Amino acid sequence: MNLSGLKEKLRQLDATLPRKRTALLPGGAFFTRQIALPAGIASADVLGFVQLQLEAGSPFSIENLAWGFFSGVDGRILLFAGIPERVYVGETSENLWHAYPSFLPFLLAQTAGEERVILGIAGKTASALWYRAGEATPCRVVSAPLTADLVPSDPGAAHKLAQLFSLSATDKVAPGVLIVEGEPSCGDFRTRFQIRDTGDGKVSHVAIEGEAMWNADVRGRAHATAEAKARRVGFLAWTGFAAGGVFAGILAVVLLAACVMSLATGIYKSGNHSRLKMVEDLQGKLDFALNLESVTEEEMKPFSMLAAANVGRPDGVIFEKVASGAWNSLQVQGVAQRSDLVQSYVETLEKNPYVREVKPGRTTTAAGKATFDIEIVFNPLEDLQSK
Repeated sequence: MNLSGLKEKLRQLDATLPRKRTALLPGGAFFTRQIALPAGIASADVLGFVQLQLEAGSPFSIENLAWGFFSGVDGRILLFAGIPERVYVGETSENLWHAYPSFLPFLLAQTAGEERVILGIAGKTASALWYRAGEATPCRVVSAPLTADLVPSDPGAAHKLAQLFSLSATDKVAPGVLIVEGEPSCGDFRTRFQIRDTGDGKVSHVAIEGEAMWNADVRGRAHATAEAKARRVGFLAWTGFAAGGVFAGILAVVLLAACVMSLATGIYKSGNHSRLKMVEDLQGKLDFALNLESVTEEEMKPFSMLAAANVGRPDGVIFEKVASGAWNSLQVQGVAQRSDLVQSYVETLEKNPYVREVKPGRTTTAAGKATFDIEIVFNPLEDLQSK
């Protein structure tokens, strides 16, 4: 077998393929929310925690959102989510190497410090990021399209951005503007950005890699899992050829072909259902996730109750509103794709060891969907915590 000739043909074929790029999507299309991680949470549980926070406050399933998150070194999360119709303007998500909000590079460039406001420009989008003292994750992010009269290299750009975001004299604004220059440098396991600070003229490089690279990609976990697997297999294939291992190379190519076929048939099978609700609806719903943690922890454990209520919940059952009633109960209002899914969910709850009693309310069927009310009464918190 002529291995060197095969390697050269593969390189020639690779050179003719269209190149994917990493897109910095308009930051203004995303809602942002800072979330403090519970003390002692395992790294393996962070994704599930974030998903539950988003799912609890979303009026529709997270599979129909473009969302991701950034984990700061200070133990805080910046969650961002948007409606795909607004996020992917002029882009096709499946043709991108990575899809990040335009303010992501500025998150990577910050460490804990004094209270401050960071101004940045990436592409045609400007962003302002508010940081509290001692925090490396912003408590607020606002983005807007660049105005026609705003030139990033203009010495007065910082002043114009301050006016654009209605910053007051009390805001401690950083002296320079951070500008993302050029296209991101993309690799299988790392993405790098070049940032210039107009304040001191310094150019720095920041990178996102490993699991964080996929957490921040707004195309969802199903895509991230499949794509990461495909890249690992592809890397093994090239490694096998480079080392001269014929068997390793052929085996890896076979695995790569199988993975590509799986991608073609599975990743985008469900597709995104069009959503036309006003953007403000999602903003209000996302507040619910934070309100859960604001309840007195000594008497109520709403997060634990919600986690228990999510066990065994069918995919076709979506929570639209959840409220804490008595210290050990939740009132749930939701919608299901079919009425039998509601009954199935009630039966699952009745078998849940964390649940003491399920009190179904009204179930109404219209336009092929069922709306329902359920009150879930949980066992004493001591039992719930010990399981």
